[in-house]
Amino acid sequence: MMPFYSYDVPHTCGPDPKICCQFDFKRLPGGRINCPWKVPPKSVVEANVAERAQLLLDQYRKKSKLYRSKVLLVPLGDDFRYDKALEWDQQYTNYQKLFDYMNSQPELHVQTVRTTTGRVITPLDPFTKAWTVGAEILYSLAVANARHAGMEGRYPVTDYALLVDARRSVGLFQHHDAITGTAKENVVIDYGTKYLVLFNPIEQERLCAVTVLVNTVRVRVLTEDGQTLPVQLSAQWGSATQMSAEVQMQFMIYGTRPSKDKSGAYLFLPDGKPKVFSWLYLTC
Repeated sequence: MMPFYSYDVPHTCGPDPKICCQFDFKRLPGGRINCPWKVPPKSVVEANVAERAQLLLDQYRKKSKLYRSKVLLVPLGDDFRYDKALEWDQQYTNYQKLFDYMNSQPELHVQTVRTTTGRVITPLDPFTKAWTVGAEILYSLAVANARHAGMEGRYPVTDYALLVDARRSVGLFQHHDAITGTAKENVVIDYGTKYLVLFNPIEQERLCAVTVLVNTVRVRVLTEDGQTLPVQLSAQWGSATQMSAEVQMQFMIYGTRPSKDKSGAYLFLPDGKPKVFSWLYLTC
């Protein structure tokens, strides 16, 4: 879907990041970040809007050749963006001038797509997000019907706090860096302090074994109403009279290539086979 190096602004408008970077207006001179290609963005004004629009549109057209559709998606952002009002103004103001110019020139044969108002619900993955949205919709419908029937107390508005907690939990634990463990170290450690919740997504009772790796024998499994369930800890005997849950783990480490292209969050470029880093023994 995205044919170029990354999803940031320099790599989404077209094949030339040196040009695309000039249209990331957070990188305007005087800001905290700049363009590595040494050509900074320019604020769009009446005197340069035609030249700027033509330059950007050329990249759009080259990218469009890779797709069959007449509609081209050009993401405008990156990680940790739009956290300050200044960037919203910089991006919106300059792009609005560019799009207004493109729309006013029929000979360019281009038109920016304007969004429609209203909430749009799209398929979400994983399904837990869809379930949360579904619960919000059903709750809203139930409250509306109860109010219409004069039964406001049947669905207290305070119950909505439970849906708010659910939405926040889904956003937290289904984040792509949470699932893969690619968050920063302190964030990954923080995830380790959270509870593990098991959920049966089907409408029938089922009996199955659930295996979870733990590093302590102080484990409890509780039902929804707080009742304790029996658990089985698989351990190994340390001696004839002592049982220990000893886990032996070997950590390996990859080196980094000395060349310019190095490993990162999305690239795995080791300098060879892994080497033993350390041994870890966990005894409970």
